[in-house]
This record gives sequence, structure tokens and C-alpha cells, in this order.
Amino acid sequence: MRLFLLILMTALQGCTASPAQEKEGSLQVGEYLYEALGDEKLAGIGDELPECIRVISDDNGLREIANLTDTEEIAAAAELFKAVQIGKKTDIYVTDRYNSVSFTFADGEKTVITLNDRNLEWKNNDTTELYELEGMNDFWKSIFQD
Repeated sequence: MRLFLLILMTALQGCTASPAQEKEGSLQVGEYLYEALGDEKLAGIGDELPECIRVISDDNGLREIANLTDTEEIAAAAELFKAVQIGKKTDIYVTDRYNSVSFTFADGEKTVITLNDRNLEWKNNDTTELYELEGMNDFWKSIFQD
């Protein structure tokens, strides 16, 4: 199933995804999302901004895509993203609300974060865990002007 999701995300986004969501073990409440996922590029987002931030919102088939390529927009979005923290685990899955945030860096490396509604969909070994994300609404509103 994990392979299928990676292939699907790659096909939809046109790049190879990094293993940011394949870290073993559960995440800890209060960890910053950009540091918690085990992805070096994402962890260094304060030092090296991505060239593009792509956010996909899919709400019951109504798909909206935001591509940030302006340096000032990327810097502002990155600051808001850095404030997002891991919240408590939840078991509330929302159907037809599969969103993602991807970061493409100058060297072509890409990190994709999969969301169920605005909760992190975390692959932990052979199971999927959902975590609420504190601060994600502020990031989302800055992207889509909700």
C-alpha cells in the first residue's frame, strides 16, 4: 500500500518523493513537524529555502493547487510551516480530503507530506497513524486565503 501511495504521489506531482514519511516509530507531541519527519532537507528549511512549495487541497474532488515560487512568498510560508507542531494522535479519518504539501529544493530533491484533511498521515512500519497538527491552519490560511 505504501508503494502505491508513493507512486501515486509521484505521478501527481511529477517528481520522486523523499522518505520523509517513512521514519520508524511514533512521533512525539510538541515536536516541530519539519524536524520530526527525519528528512534532512526539510529539517534545514531555515538555512536553505525550497525553490517551490506546492500545496494541494482536495476537498471531495474539488482540487485546488497553490504553487509558491516567489522568494518572499516561500520565505513567509516556510516561517509559518516551521511553527507547525505534532499534536495528539487521532483516529478520525476524513474521506475525500486528501491534501499534501511538497517542497522542491534547488538540487531537485523533493519532500512530500501527506495530509488527511489537515492532519498528518504518518506511515509507521505497516500502519498508518494520524496526528493533529498544531499551527497547520495558519499555514493553510496563508496559502489559500481561507
